[in-house]
Amino acid sequence: MKSSRRLSGVFASLAAESPAAPALLDTNARVEATRRDLEALAGEHSLAYQQRGLLPGHRVLVLVHPCVETVASLLACWKIGSTVIQVSQAVSQQDCRDLATLVGAQWILDARIADASAALQPTGVVGGDGTVEDALLVMTSGSSGTPKVVRHTHETVLAGCTMVTNAWEVTELDRLALALPWSHVHGLIIGLLGTLLVGGSIEMHEKFDPEVVAEAASRGATMFYGVPTMYHRLDRSGLVDGLRGLRLCVSGSAPLDSGLSERLATNGVPVLERYGMTETLLTLSNPLHGERRPGWVGLPFDGVQLRIASTGELLVKTPAASPGFLAPVAMELPVDEDGYFATGDLVEQDASGWIRIAGRSSDLIITGGVNVFPAEVEAVLLNVAGVADVAVAGRPSEEWGEEVVAWVIPIGDSIDLEVLRKAAEDSLRPPARPKRYVQCAEFPRTELGKVQRRALKG
Repeated sequence: MKSSRRLSGVFASLAAESPAAPALLDTNARVEATRRDLEALAGEHSLAYQQRGLLPGHRVLVLVHPCVETVASLLACWKIGSTVIQVSQAVSQQDCRDLATLVGAQWILDARIADASAALQPTGVVGGDGTVEDALLVMTSGSSGTPKVVRHTHETVLAGCTMVTNAWEVTELDRLALALPWSHVHGLIIGLLGTLLVGGSIEMHEKFDPEVVAEAASRGATMFYGVPTMYHRLDRSGLVDGLRGLRLCVSGSAPLDSGLSERLATNGVPVLERYGMTETLLTLSNPLHGERRPGWVGLPFDGVQLRIASTGELLVKTPAASPGFLAPVAMELPVDEDGYFATGDLVEQDASGWIRIAGRSSDLIITGGVNVFPAEVEAVLLNVAGVADVAVAGRPSEEWGEEVVAWVIPIGDSIDLEVLRKAAEDSLRPPARPKRYVQCAEFPRTELGKVQRRALKG
């Protein structure tokens, strides 16, 4: 692969064109880096890593931390032709060792260590047959099953970023307030790389803080990409007004409650919802201009094709699709004879082609022979006074096969369950009404805030 088509090569070209343009703002360390600064640091790290023995095709497990040094480290690995596996700082040492063994990562890199040579250490793992075409190995969230390790090449990442930034008109004038974790597609590829590779800049946040994010526009931010949990917290904290100064607010990785979406729009923050997967990157989006429909994920990006199977499952074909998986089983991406990937999501499509995600096929509850999606139940219960959050799943039942169970987080110490039952009776068809309600303080979630329904107990 020509080095200019690597992600590092694209950024190097931008740095050569406008070296003094801003690239990164580290809000924690109060450090700002220009493109020249970032490219120079990446070059220094690249030389140090090669002297340590890092080679093209080697796999590097990178402990990602939102700082200038981490971004420089990623670019340095790609300059060499190595493949990055990004993991959260919260991962234990044992989990890191296990992951390195699983994917054949010969190196582990912690960019927080100032000495670049010391930051890169061998894992002792005998590496597999790596390729310079692979840029990233990305873990799926595991919210609906065993996590998988997905391969993404420089070409698929660039294709995915280009589709998104074209549709959302992201330019060198944009600055993204980024508080998403970098160990997933949303934060690292769509957020960080998608913005940097069109010449925009990033305001990096170590963690999501509603007050700090609400003030991002005053620091020059023009965009915010978040997950529904973040918007719920902004709404409850009364800080939504701070987002009005941004030209674009995006929500993804999980459905945004339609009631919350409408409240945000009423307050002058029309959130753009989109849809994607680790395997395909982003594929559907509400439009940047024109109508945005709460609860709908819109239409395909240019270059994306879709089909809907007879079962209602969404199939997509995109130039950003992964070539396949590395683990738990190494295999090519399973596509049909026409190149379409089965997403596992069941959808509805209206006459104009708009798509609404009904739910994951794996989350479908079949109770008494009737299909019930958790989302339809959650949408009703979330609007009950005194409810902070709701998660619905099916649990085994001798009588019904599965019964609908609702886990409820109250705003105060408790909530009257009769109020919930009355709301369900008034607004839900009989099979969708929960047979049991469980009050709890929190839900098991992935790092991106997705509820792990299989882990719900009660």
